[in-house]
Amino acid sequence: MTSELDFLTALEAHPDDWQTLLVFSDWLRDRDDPRADGYAALAALKRYPDGNALTREHGRSYGHDWEGTWFGWANLGRAHYSRGPVTARDPEALPADWYDLLKGDNRLPGWKADAWCYFGSCAEAFEVAARAFAQLPAARRTELLATEPAGT
Repeated sequence: MTSELDFLTALEAHPDDWQTLLVFSDWLRDRDDPRADGYAALAALKRYPDGNALTREHGRSYGHDWEGTWFGWANLGRAHYSRGPVTARDPEALPADWYDLLKGDNRLPGWKADAWCYFGSCAEAFEVAARAFAQLPAARRTELLATEPAGT
């Protein structure tokens, strides 16, 4: 791959392709891009945004007119599914401190992003998470990069 768009297109098609995330991270690092470690951490932790189809009916129950697929990150400390809480094994779960740094970028209109944060594309969700990772304290970034992936 030769451009950022190539990488983002590949991730859009296969968000759980850890090798592409790592290669993209190296590509960004070669360009001194601050997002590099964020992509590396997402690959190391095997994290990718969940794609949810939010229908008009679901949106109306919250007083909004939503439709289409939105890609979300879950707050490991607060998010729940109908089956129970999101766990560290769920690929879209980000640690609460990392999640808190990206929730202000939520794109779903009118959505309070304390537990789930949504974006219009998978690539956009990756981008926001990578940028938020760069805002974490250096020691925390190092800790997360050294963490074993969930479920291994």
